[in-house]
Parts: sequence; structure tokens; C-alpha cells
Amino acid sequence: EVSPISAAALHMQGNEHSYAANVVTRRPSLRWNTGKWPADGRMIISPEDQLPWFHAHRSYFDSMWAFAASPEELGLRPEELLTRVDDNNQTKNGPLGEFDYVWSQKNWTKGDAIRALEDKVGGSDKGFQSLRCWLRTSDEERVLEFVDGTAKEPREAKDQDWKASWYDRSGEVHCDPWSFKAGDNYTVVALNGIDQEKYNWTHDQSDFFTMMQHGIFFTAYETTGPELGPTVEMFGDFDSSLASDVKVKMSYVPDSLKGDAERYFREENAEEFRRAINEDFDGKIGGHVNIIRQATP
Repeated sequence: EVSPISAAALHMQGNEHSYAANVVTRRPSLRWNTGKWPADGRMIISPEDQLPWFHAHRSYFDSMWAFAASPEELGLRPEELLTRVDDNNQTKNGPLGEFDYVWSQKNWTKGDAIRALEDKVGGSDKGFQSLRCWLRTSDEERVLEFVDGTAKEPREAKDQDWKASWYDRSGEVHCDPWSFKAGDNYTVVALNGIDQEKYNWTHDQSDFFTMMQHGIFFTAYETTGPELGPTVEMFGDFDSSLASDVKVKMSYVPDSLKGDAERYFREENAEEFRRAINEDFDGKIGGHVNIIRQATP
């Protein structure tokens, strides 16, 4: 039996740097994003297909945790924990932006950051029983690997001219079963920073030290409700009370609007359609969103 699936890319919010990236600290630091699932569903967990997948620039990334809870239910309160990035204020991508905040303290090590998260979440309302997915770097599941340099000749083309350095590896996202209802909260936490004790940089790392970072949890889900869930990109804030920016394809039409879809696809009605989808989402997930319609490829 073949069943349709939907995809949800859960982004950490950013709006002032290219590709919605953020600046993070050189030392270990934590940041998170939150949002609400747009439909009733069940996450598809397929290690063979590397689903789910977490995208980050591995040179200054270490670990990730995804919870079926809001940040507040995990004890993650931005007004108490977040501070402005303070050891990397000038980058090739311009000054710090609106979302360039992290949870960190002076002289934090990776272990300090992990213990702080464990203490905060462990003492919270939802606790680690709400943990659904995680990625932790290890010798067996690396996110970086050193590759020796190679000469241009006489090797085969595929082996030529490798620069000796650390290169990204996928790591492994592990998940427990995750089912959700429309409007249920999720929170994704990432641990960033350069592990100077482990990685000995061997050549000019100027691109790495711009410290622009992504945190995108790519998921696929099977709808369990009456209406096929949308394929979306969701850009979540630090606080569950704030609106998420949600990108949907131009071709997406919720069931509540299908009777008038042809009219909505006319260019002159585009803004009216966007408002109608906003209202549809608000009604389903019980929280304000800002819908951005993407043109169909």
C-alpha cells in the first residue's frame, strides 16, 4: 500500500543573514527553536533513508535534541537564559542580527553546556520523558572527520587535491516513536561551538570562523487526521507565545478553501488567499502564524 506523506523542515529562526542563518559563539553554547505541528501525524523514522535529518554546519556543531514540548515546559525561558553573542561580534555577514542570541556562560566547555541542559530539562514539567529525537557526536557516529591531504597527481580524479582538514559527516539522528496532534508543541535544541580540545585546525579556516550556523530538523510525516498535512518550512522563535513564519507551496490548498481554489490562484487574489490560509492554520494549531507562500518549482 502506498500512502502520501508530507514534510516539515523545522528551522531555527533568522531573518537578517543570508539563508536565515545565525551567528553563534566560538565557545560551546545552546540555542533552540519552537513551533506547533500543522496537522495530526506520525513522524517517519527510517535510518536507511536518514530520516529524520538534522542540518547544521558541522565544524561548529556537536549535538541536537528534539522534544515533544514547548520551551517553557522544558524550563527554557529566553528572558532568563539567552544572552547576546559576545565572542564573535564581527563576521563576514555583517553585524549581529535580531536572533543572534545563545545560552552560554564564560569559559563554558561542552560538558558544562550539556550538564546545564540536563539540569534545566530534568527539573522541568515535561522533563526528558518528552525527548523524541537526538544526535550526539561520538567516535562511532562522527559529525567531523579528518581527511589527509592528497596531491594532484598521479591519483585518480576522485582522490586528487584534497586539502588536509576536518570534513562534515552526517552523524546519526536517533528517534523514539513520535505521534502528534495539530497544535502540539515541539522544541529543537542544538549545541554549537568549536571544540578546540578535539580539533586541531590545520589551515586557514576563515570561512568556518564567520560562525554562521543553521539548525534545521528535516522530518517526514504521515498524516493521521482526516486532511493531508501540508509540506512546510517552519521558522520558530525562542518563545512558544510568538508567531512562527510558515512557508507553504503556492499549490497548497487546505480542504476548507478548495471550493474556491480557482479564484484564489489568480494573481489579484494572492494576498486574500494568504490571509485565508493564515486563518485556516490558526484554527488548526491554536496559535498565530505568518504564512509565506512559495512559488511551485
